[in-house]
Amino acid sequence: MKRDVVISSRANQSLQRIVARVAETSLIGAEDTRLSVLSAMRKLQLNADSNSRKAKFDTLTGNYRSVLSGQCRIYFKVEEGKVLVLDVILEKPAVQR
Repeated sequence: MKRDVVISSRANQSLQRIVARVAETSLIGAEDTRLSVLSAMRKLQLNADSNSRKAKFDTLTGNYRSVLSGQCRIYFKVEEGKVLVLDVILEKPAVQR
């Protein structure tokens, strides 16, 4: 089932801030980040459960999930016929020991 993907203004603003932050060190990296996140959002149309994990929001009901795209985690809610992208955050890199 193909779903509509709706991107919230918060998610849009978060993605713009992340791209601007990455652009401070690498313009190519910023473009790669933007394209990677948008591609992951497009893939949510066909199968939002694939390669995603259940988000742990104790106080909210519904099918909240997240998926990792590069260094960004995309939080979204799966609803009947649509996927609502709620936020995009920049993950901290894993600390190597």
